Amino acid sequence: MKQASIPYEFHETQYRNHAMELAQTLNIESYSCLAAVGGDGTLHEVINGLLRRPDQKKVPLLLIPNGTGNDLCGSFHVDTVAQALESLHKGQVMQIDILKILLDHEHESEIPEDMKTEKLRYSAINSCFTLPAKCAHAATKYKKCLGKKGYIAGALSQFLKYRADTFDIYIDDQLIH
Repeated sequence: MKQASIPYEFHETQYRNHAMELAQTLNIESYSCLAAVGGDGTLHEVINGLLRRPDQKKVPLLLIPNGTGNDLCGSFHVDTVAQALESLHKGQVMQIDILKILLDHEHESEIPEDMKTEKLRYSAINSCFTLPAKCAHAATKYKKCLGKKGYIAGALSQFLKYRADTFDIYIDDQLIH
């Protein structure tokens, strides 16, 4: 950023959901974009913070891959920090779809304010439940020692104890069993 003479501020996260808090509360009027430096989890937090802003203000979001999997960055063929900064320098912007997920509630208005962080989520990637979600969750304990291969270990651990799950879900107000 310094080499390209791009002014910036650095905010390091300190705890779980801190990136969400920062994206939700920063005065973004003076920013031309917000950069999420990390992996898919950091990106998830930043998206959730931006979409929970009381003022509903938005800025473009720059994805800088620095996590274990970097799945979303990889889907855009941005595999290095240099590639991400090059897209910033060129001013490349694209729109992506975001999925809004309500857990255990039919409507957003039913969710108590103190439960919205856990029961209302926005997602740009890996929006799934049942086995894929269990595999991703199981990978967290393996990622520190195995890196990206932790996802394989997590998947194997879940395949070995797999049991079918059943759900009722609503998609566009239509019940699907």
